[in-house]
Amino acid sequence: MSSVKLTPQQEAISAHTDGPALVFAVAGAGKTTSILHRVQRLVRDKVFPAGRILTTSFGVGNVRDIKNGLQQWPACQKVDVRTLHSLGWEILRTARKQGLTQVNLQRDAGSIEEQTNRLYFRTLAVARQRQVDFKEELDTVDRTDFLDYVGRCKGNLAYADLAQADLPAAGKSIAGQAKPPVHLSWYLDLYRLFEAVRQEAQVITYDDMVMSGWELLIRHPELLSQLQNRYQAILVDEYQDINLAQSTLIDLIAKPHRNLMVVGDDDQTIYEWRGASPNFILGFAKRYQAQTYLIDENFRCPAGPLLMANRVIRHNRRRRAKELRLTKGFGGRISVRASSDPLQMGHDIAAEINRLRQNGVELDEIAVLVRLNGQTPPIEQALIHRNIPYQISLPFYERPEITALVQYIRLAWVENHMRSSQAITAAMGKSAAEAWRQIANRPKRYFKRELIDQISHQLRRLEQRPSLVLHRAAGKIRQEWRQSHLLELSDHLIWLSKQLERKASLTLKTLEVRLDYLRYLRENSGFIETGEARAAGVEAFLSYARQQGSTLELVQTLRQLAEERAAVTREKLPSLTISTIHQAKGLEWPVVFIPQCNDGLLPFQGPLSENPEEERRLMYVALTRSSRDLFVYYANDLPVSPYINESGWADVRQAFRFVSQHLAQSVTKWSQDDVIRFLVEVTELRLASFFLNWWRPPPEELAAARRLVQATFQDQPHKLKSCSPELLSFFVDGM
Repeated sequence: MSSVKLTPQQEAISAHTDGPALVFAVAGAGKTTSILHRVQRLVRDKVFPAGRILTTSFGVGNVRDIKNGLQQWPACQKVDVRTLHSLGWEILRTARKQGLTQVNLQRDAGSIEEQTNRLYFRTLAVARQRQVDFKEELDTVDRTDFLDYVGRCKGNLAYADLAQADLPAAGKSIAGQAKPPVHLSWYLDLYRLFEAVRQEAQVITYDDMVMSGWELLIRHPELLSQLQNRYQAILVDEYQDINLAQSTLIDLIAKPHRNLMVVGDDDQTIYEWRGASPNFILGFAKRYQAQTYLIDENFRCPAGPLLMANRVIRHNRRRRAKELRLTKGFGGRISVRASSDPLQMGHDIAAEINRLRQNGVELDEIAVLVRLNGQTPPIEQALIHRNIPYQISLPFYERPEITALVQYIRLAWVENHMRSSQAITAAMGKSAAEAWRQIANRPKRYFKRELIDQISHQLRRLEQRPSLVLHRAAGKIRQEWRQSHLLELSDHLIWLSKQLERKASLTLKTLEVRLDYLRYLRENSGFIETGEARAAGVEAFLSYARQQGSTLELVQTLRQLAEERAAVTREKLPSLTISTIHQAKGLEWPVVFIPQCNDGLLPFQGPLSENPEEERRLMYVALTRSSRDLFVYYANDLPVSPYINESGWADVRQAFRFVSQHLAQSVTKWSQDDVIRFLVEVTELRLASFFLNWWRPPPEELAAARRLVQATFQDQPHKLKSCSPELLSFFVDGM
């Protein structure tokens, strides 16, 4: 049996027996603990049989934590703990057993992801066979981007062809017609064909699990009734992250008994661009007439990060008003620092990390959280040169939008090499062919695979300069526009081959303009977020190039960085984490760095700035990842982030330091003026609850503090009028 002592707020959640309930749980509030103890109490008190309780969430990690936590109580072993996608899969499996669907649920042919990829390539083949109007797009389509678009549509019950879906009335009132991305109207046509091919093959993708499960329930009342009878109580974690399909599925199952508790934090809704919406959690209480609970005591962050997070997030209007309440005291460090520019910032962060290591901090206790992947080049370079191991989803020099530019330079180098009549090697031919394949349709030129293969074969032999290969290939093509693209690319290579000894920043910037590369990146994604992030990554790379000498020196630096990182990685040493804020949600580290807190990055400017509240929620999530030390950096060459101003840190810092420094010394050294300022500052910082509920000084110190406050209150009561009445009562009356 667990010996964890619950707080009164957690006890209230655990004590909730039946009926709808909404739990607002702030970051670091111990919501998993609350969930576990509620489930355990329901089973222990025989409110519901363990096998009739469903505990679910969108995230695999959340489900794993709940499942592992319930292991401590043998009576809870039969509680059904699964992801929402797993729930959809179970509905499909049950429906197939009952002959209600013929979908293929066999996984022997490979994973769901592999099946989806095969389905995607089959769709492209069918599109080519049918000579669809958008056939020229098929050689340049980004598979991951398109499948992400399909996933978002299905998560929001947006059908490729709503009129053909043949939904019952209950479904038609909720589902909608999918819309194509702004610059990719043909995505919708490809989505329609993808669905036709999928349905013909009776295949279920990951994104179909919830949507198809919902469809089966609204089409077959007897199946819905079985599921409703199976679960007598439902608990949904991370409710702020769910989309329309998931919310609707849960509503259907819970409809008869309404024993539904949802847990989440609207202030951490950071996936609106992917289909989540804070409206689901903010509107739940009204929709269900639900009992509402709040757990706002934060067990992760010390006072510094907590203060900044509270003061930033309160500027959002579409939220449930609440604040993180302090439990961990005033330990740790918080620092808001300026660097001259992003490159210097990378060196500053690496130097600080080395100082932390010298003071005993392990690398796996440190995280660097960025708004966009494009911010990482100067940080990665500084870490690599200092032999500081780090882990990241993809190093900047391996990202496709950046490697494409590098491959232009590599092919231009071969052009330059051959122009100067230097010796040719087989390795150069292989490099030229590989570079050509990466740049042929970046940006889009609509070159066919056959043409790309032919030119690749010629480049591998290197019997002619690359520009001449392209020029002669153009003469064999009938379509004038394809000829034009090849001739233009040939000219680009000739020009670029003459720029290799010139400044990398000027060369790359001019190349970007010639290619109109940033516009291409922004307009060729089903997600505004993705396109903008890729473009921002290239812009950051162009900025990074300003400090790298010539164009060839830049390429050599990138090769050296890759080799140095590979050498460090081979040693398999503990490493720090570089992560986007999105990826960091739900995680924590003792030490967190947030670089480039500048306007334009936090918040990110562009089309995404149409949702400023989500950008502010991202900052809130970043600030609340630290369990000890927080370092916030901004560059002096750009406007500072408004969030730093919103946090009021310049004003709060003095008060924060005064309170923390006085807590670190004996109360017997305080004067009455110290007492007055201490109580006033604590009140203004909104930290009184910490002293009422969590402050645990030695008994003699507490007694001395109370005597001093009582004496000050008797001598100068007028100076304590602005103090928290509860705080004064705690000291003066001993309550």
